[in-house]
Amino acid sequence: SLPTESNTLTTNTDIGFNRAFTTGGQLLVDFANSFVFEYTGPNRTSVSSNILINFVQPLLRRGWREVALERLTQAERDTLYELRDFARFRKILAVGVGTQGLGGGFLSLLLQVQNIRNLEANVNSLEQNLRLHQALLPIDVVAPIRVEQVFQSYQQGQLALLQARTNLENALDAFKIALGLPPAIPVRLDDALLAPFQLTDPALDTLQGEVDAFVARYRQLQQGQRNVAVLRQGYQQLQAFHGRALKLVDLVQAEIERWRQLPAPPDIDAERAQRQQTLLAQLGNQLALLRQKLEQFGPELDKAVREIRPEQLPQGWERLLDLSRQLSDRLGELFVIQTQVRVYLIRLPAITYELDEAISYALEHRLDLMNQRGRVVDAWRQITVSADRLEADLDVVFNANIGTEPGSDNPFDFSALGSSYRIGFQFDSPLNRKAERNIYRASLVNYQRSRRAFMLLDDQIQQAIRRDLRQLRTDRLNFEIARESLIGAARQLEEARERLQADQVTEISTQDVLNALTNVLQAKNALISIWVSYLTGRAQLLLDMDALQLDERGLIRDEHRQPTDQPAATLGAPVPPPGRQTDP
Repeated sequence: SLPTESNTLTTNTDIGFNRAFTTGGQLLVDFANSFVFEYTGPNRTSVSSNILINFVQPLLRRGWREVALERLTQAERDTLYELRDFARFRKILAVGVGTQGLGGGFLSLLLQVQNIRNLEANVNSLEQNLRLHQALLPIDVVAPIRVEQVFQSYQQGQLALLQARTNLENALDAFKIALGLPPAIPVRLDDALLAPFQLTDPALDTLQGEVDAFVARYRQLQQGQRNVAVLRQGYQQLQAFHGRALKLVDLVQAEIERWRQLPAPPDIDAERAQRQQTLLAQLGNQLALLRQKLEQFGPELDKAVREIRPEQLPQGWERLLDLSRQLSDRLGELFVIQTQVRVYLIRLPAITYELDEAISYALEHRLDLMNQRGRVVDAWRQITVSADRLEADLDVVFNANIGTEPGSDNPFDFSALGSSYRIGFQFDSPLNRKAERNIYRASLVNYQRSRRAFMLLDDQIQQAIRRDLRQLRTDRLNFEIARESLIGAARQLEEARERLQADQVTEISTQDVLNALTNVLQAKNALISIWVSYLTGRAQLLLDMDALQLDERGLIRDEHRQPTDQPAATLGAPVPPPGRQTDP
């Protein structure tokens, strides 16, 4: 080659790493390597390696664990806060969907369903009342204005029923949208919770309506239509009514026995329990007396059939109407007894928590209160971090520059005399810390703000628990009052019906029946409304206590329902968590 020609190959390698320590120290290591291959002359090879090490350990400002790991600590705690918020959100969502919250709520829909059933029963009663008045009109027992008055009430009942059905359809569409479903998807509400509110057996309602229609039909028959064949047919139909009535008495007797076997609710006072036991005994005696009357009614009916004579047709006809009215009265008594029994078979889910116990449980297990308490700790920790920034900078500094001998062919021969090692302290006085001082003062304010927010949430939780328990006590008392009101309205209706069977229907008797039907409807609606309000308040109490647990489907789990509770208790029951939850 030419003397000025140079043929060389050079490779450079540079690798390194840095590491932050929990004490706040920083370590930087860099390794540089270079190979030079020369192909001219004697074909020499030269290697050059160099290691740079830089280590800084703060002793005051930005030093040590509580400051160095602050961001990681806060990130971990924020993750925990989000998990708690999500867990509580699921409970809030479950209670809202299940009661009267999101989209109206499931219980709100059941309330409307039961109101519609009450309206349907009211319309049926108004229709029977209208037919009875229409049947009595041709024989001049009732004035035409009374018929028009009953017809007007019947029309108003139909209008209310139609509007209630429309409102239910609208509410159901809103509920489906709240659940994320298209409103056109057909759904069916599970109304099993409403089974206890069937206060009279449908067979009893049907039989009572048939007997009333029978009495009205036979009363309006003209003299020429009254013959022995028609009379015998009437007695046969009355005998069939009598057999059905005896079966209904057996049904009511079984319900009384079921009531008698139920234990008293755990939260009922002694006086109220005694009243219920007294009423239970009275209803048992009344049913036994009613059974005796119906058993005596059979032989009387058979005797009347045997005594049918063509020459005694008027007496036989009057006897038929009299026995029909007696049977109607007995069915009315059975209606009142069964209504009372079934009303008292409805049980409200018990709340066994006392005020202090409920508040203590809530303050220990409320997830949002845990988060707020944790944020107070975070704010206090920020004071420490902010105070650290006001300190002087005092760092331990170590530097090393280690290299190989020039011309060496060993890349790891770090024995060069030119290598350098330095260690020392670096100091910066805290003379200018105005910005840091403002941050420190702001952290003090934020701590006080977080502390007061925690105290406010603590007070709000206690206030919510106290409000929930008060409302539950009020609803329970209102439910007892609604029971008595419904029983009184049922008795009033039966008495009004008995007066309506008289030979002369007056304005007072007609208005009494209409008022009684209205009172029964209002009492039924009040009963279901208070029941829904109680279940909603109970679920809200357990939510405020954070005593609800959800299953894998997100539905409220009820593992501690009392055997006397209705299935509606599945809307929430206190379930202690598996262990004590503490803030980290």
